[in-house]
Amino acid sequence: IKGVNELTYDWEHGHAPDPITAVITHHADSGGGERVVTQQLSAVDTSAVGTVTFTSDTVNSTNYDAAQIHITSTDGTFKAYLLDVDNSGATGTTTGGGLIFVQLHGKSGRNAVALELQAAINHANGHNAGTANSKIAISVDAGVVTLTQATPGITGNTTIFNYINTTATEVSGF
Repeated sequence: IKGVNELTYDWEHGHAPDPITAVITHHADSGGGERVVTQQLSAVDTSAVGTVTFTSDTVNSTNYDAAQIHITSTDGTFKAYLLDVDNSGATGTTTGGGLIFVQLHGKSGRNAVALELQAAINHANGHNAGTANSKIAISVDAGVVTLTQATPGITGNTTIFNYINTTATEVSGF
């Protein structure tokens, strides 16, 4: 009699499947109706990676104002980042409701938007609490913010949610 795992061995490619891989589905109401996000969890010794892609070079209220990006780090810290073009608060400061401002007033181009998100995450009020890349390592290139959980493990595989009414921002991963 063969065990269940013996029957799933990948003989063609010479290795067994990763036993820690799983697929989960989240349902979220993003203000514009229900949105389903499916994510594949990685192995325990891998740091989760996600991206936030800003697709418009036009920084205005139609494209970015009031958009929220919700991120949870490996240690369970949840932060919501609020994109603001009205100069309501400086990048990294918080609203009365605890949202962290990403100030875009006077900014031009999607890379400038990406750099402000990076600054907010690295700010004392952000995930990295004033120490760059301590919980979430961040790189920015051509309007794409790549976020890598500093601590590897399955607990870092959380979905980045994008609560906005625009197509100028796309998120994936974790």
